[in-house]
This record gives sequence, C-alpha cells and structure tokens, in this order.
Amino acid sequence: MRAVLRGALLAMAFALATAVLGWWTVPALGALWGILAPRGSRPGTTAALAAMTGWLALLVSAALRGPAWELAAKVGGVMALPGWAFVVLTLVYPALLAGLAATAVHAVARVATPDTRHLRKAPCFPDP
Repeated sequence: MRAVLRGALLAMAFALATAVLGWWTVPALGALWGILAPRGSRPGTTAALAAMTGWLALLVSAALRGPAWELAAKVGGVMALPGWAFVVLTLVYPALLAGLAATAVHAVARVATPDTRHLRKAPCFPDP
C-alpha cells in the first residue's frame, strides 16, 4: 500500500512539475527519486511508471479541453506515424527520462554510501 501511495504522489509531482516548469523537470525529479528511494527498491521502474502516469494525466486533461486526438494525428502524420503511435511515444519519453535518471543516480548513491547495517558494533573493553 505504501508503494502505491508513493507512486501516486510521485506521478502527481511529475505532472505538476511538468505543467509548471516544463519537461526538463522529469529527469531532475527522477534523479531526486533515485536519491530518496529506499534501499532494495527499484527506483527506475517506479520513476518511469510515475512519469508515464503523470504525463498520461496531462494528456487526458488536454484532451478534455480540446481536440488532442486531431493534433496527435497531424503531428504523427508529419513523423510518418499513426496518431496512436505518437501518443505512445509521448508517454515513453518521460518514462525513459525519469527511469534512466533514477537508476543512474540510485546506483551512484548506493556506491557512494555503502550499507553498514550488517556490521556489528564492536564491544567496548575497559582499559587495563
């Protein structure tokens, strides 16, 4: 349940940051998630799915306000793609940006801060 809530909050953060500041916030938030993600989790997968979900929410919101499908068909036509393929590429793009950023930063953070939980504390001996 916690993971679902974390993913939903992350998706909202991706959508809000993209709407307010632009697409470049996607890899920045992905990298931040790579640092903050708990050990043993899959931050790249979580960030990718959350970014895709956030952008899907933005696309649905735009489609409810205007002729988004016609625009997708026209832009897809310019790229020699059907409209649905352009929509799929629009969702794959943030997933790749966020997922790769989170994975790379998480790997670097894991190497930079080794896990020391398995080490036992040395017993204290009084001086003779």
